[in-house]
Amino acid sequence: MQLVFGPEEAVDLTLEKRDTKSASPPAFVPAVLEKRFTISTPQVLALTPERLQDDPEAAAFMRAAGSVAFDVVSLSCTFYSNEKEPFEEAWVGVRLHTKENRQDAPIAWSMKPMHDSDLIEESGTIKVEAGLKLFNDVEPTLGLEIGDKRQRQQNFVTAFGLQQSEPYWYFRKTSQRDLEGSYRLTLVVRRSKKTPTTGMVSAKATVRKTAALVFTYKSSFEPAPSLSFTLR
Repeated sequence: MQLVFGPEEAVDLTLEKRDTKSASPPAFVPAVLEKRFTISTPQVLALTPERLQDDPEAAAFMRAAGSVAFDVVSLSCTFYSNEKEPFEEAWVGVRLHTKENRQDAPIAWSMKPMHDSDLIEESGTIKVEAGLKLFNDVEPTLGLEIGDKRQRQQNFVTAFGLQQSEPYWYFRKTSQRDLEGSYRLTLVVRRSKKTPTTGMVSAKATVRKTAALVFTYKSSFEPAPSLSFTLR
């Protein structure tokens, strides 16, 4: 089964707030970040036993699904680099909705990627000093430095909202990777066959303007038709 990713649409991120005391941004801060962040048109593929014939176990699962249907929703997002305004973090979410009761609410059955992180190495140094003061005389100080190294994971992208109706991916710049380039996102939706399900894609991002100030830009748009989809 081959997943297709559609053409991308630019998301203009309007200025929402900034961490300064002034009521309005200075003149050098743009009102929007035009064409810095793009999201592809969602592509939908219904999962059927015929399409899963290469996986007998999955095909059997689909046949036994009864009144429940599964669909693959694929999209991608692209961050265009700018050394003066690098991305710090970003969110890409999908809101699933149906007119039926909450018991039949569509949910994110699976998400990809679920998690991606970088392994970083941190070093720490502890300095121990010992001195002896007698009768106003100071003995020479003995210094000892103890160093150790430890490794930890630094999250780059994490999926949230699994088994819920409003899943999203959270991206965050790490010391090893900048938030730039294209990333594929795949969502499998579990829904009722009784009623159509609507999905709406949204996004927001945080951009660092200078080393001292952080400006937050958020997409406040109503999802365009190309960023919405219907599962039937």
